[in-house]
Amino acid sequence: MNDTDLIFYLSLGAFIAIFVYYLTVWYVFGKDDKLKPIVPTFKMPKGLSLGQAEILKNDGMYFSRSKAFEMSMASLISKGFIDIESYDTQEIFFKKGEKDPSLIEFEEEAEIYNGFFEYDDRIRVKKETPESQSDVSFEFVRGYKM
Repeated sequence: MNDTDLIFYLSLGAFIAIFVYYLTVWYVFGKDDKLKPIVPTFKMPKGLSLGQAEILKNDGMYFSRSKAFEMSMASLISKGFIDIESYDTQEIFFKKGEKDPSLIEFEEEAEIYNGFFEYDDRIRVKKETPESQSDVSFEFVRGYKM
């Protein structure tokens, strides 16, 4: 056995020993415990609507107003005051929900509801591409505009 072979086998042996050492250490200490699912514990403050919370979160910035409108619409839909009748890639149809609108808790949500259904029990929202950022103030479903 010459010196080159000896260096090769010593290097290979050292590499294998280090690999086995780190594999053993990882096997004993490195495995994480099985994690339990993370459950959100957020509770909405009493007397504050989703739209108001969105405005407060963004310090009343203009871009948060359209998001606040989206949040208020989502709240009305989730509470059953507004139903989504049908939708496709070009338009959405909303109709009055089963719940009595006098039960709407927050004033701005009542104004949105009354504004939507002032003249008809059903509205159509058609897809448009906004020409400027100021045109998105009533955008409540991405890509849909009043």
